[in-house]
Amino acid sequence: PTLVLHGAQEPLIDVSNGRLLAAQIPHSRLEIVGDGGDLIIFDQPAECAAVMNTFLAEQRSD
Repeated sequence: PTLVLHGAQEPLIDVSNGRLLAAQIPHSRLEIVGDGGDLIIFDQPAECAAVMNTFLAEQRSD
C-alpha cells in the first residue's frame, strides 16, 4: 500500500500529477491536503500527521 500525499496549493506540480501517480501505483491512495503547498509536511504538519497516522493504522488492521 502506498500513500500519495499532495498539496492542493502546490505551485509547481499540479494536483493532477498526484492523481496520475496514484492511478499508476497499485494499492495506492491519494490524499490532498487543502492548504498545503510544496512543503506540506512542514506547512501543514498536524494535517499531514493525521492523514499518515490514519493510513498506517488502516494498514495495521488489515
